[in-house]
Amino acid sequence: SLLVDKLATSLKHPFIEIEKRNWVNPRNAQEKIDSEYLTSWLSKRTGFPLFYIDPLKIDLQSVTAVMSQAFACRFGILAVQNSFQKVVMATADPFDVSWEAGVSQLINNKKIERVLVSPLVIQNYLDEFYALSKSMSGANKTHASTGINSQNLEQMIEVGKKGNLDANDSHVVGI
Repeated sequence: SLLVDKLATSLKHPFIEIEKRNWVNPRNAQEKIDSEYLTSWLSKRTGFPLFYIDPLKIDLQSVTAVMSQAFACRFGILAVQNSFQKVVMATADPFDVSWEAGVSQLINNKKIERVLVSPLVIQNYLDEFYALSKSMSGANKTHASTGINSQNLEQMIEVGKKGNLDANDSHVVGI
């Protein structure tokens, strides 16, 4: 158990390990050296673009279709945009390209654009994006199997507004 814990700790991103130490910037004592600070620093040093994930602007169905959750977790990457021309991939390690060949095959050789994102942010959104995508897929399947569509809903609301409901209209709910 101790060996497993040590191995799991050693596989974490170095920025996460540094953040745990609660160091402060020697040039500015008010500034903590956390994973966001280090990711910004790495972006400036390497020229890789820094990217801030806005979950409200992400097309979850599209980006989670790029690769499996297991593949994304294994490499610590996350698709944040999927268009006809390219896929934008968030990574905390711009020098690790071992995943690119696998992703390239999955996306039919579209262009891959790598952007830098804090490793903690990637970890947090990985679980959230894939869980929400699974929920949305399940809801879509349930919605399709019930035969309910927006036109049927509008018709039920109209019948309910008229107020003359009989036993055959028990499925109508007054709003």
